[in-house]
Amino acid sequence: MDEKENNKPADKNNDDGNIPENTSLIKQANAAAERLENANKERKEIINQETEIINRKLVSGRSEGGITPKEETADEKWAREAKVRYAGTGMDPTE
Repeated sequence: MDEKENNKPADKNNDDGNIPENTSLIKQANAAAERLENANKERKEIINQETEIINRKLVSGRSEGGITPKEETADEKWAREAKVRYAGTGMDPTE
């Protein structure tokens, strides 16, 4: 009985994912294609999760949003500081 079990072709994947040597090339290719499809499904799920995280950051306002801050010129800086300095005095040198 042991001899009959040893003579059976092992055409299924082992537990570790390796394919036995005596399987046909077509079966090996099919198994590789199946593993690739499974990996693609997992990657798609990961991409969806990453997209969801990015969208949550954008909605919550904790991201840059792709906007670069405008550089303030020397005149704009002077006007901003003058408004703060002269606030409440009735004198506004920027007008």
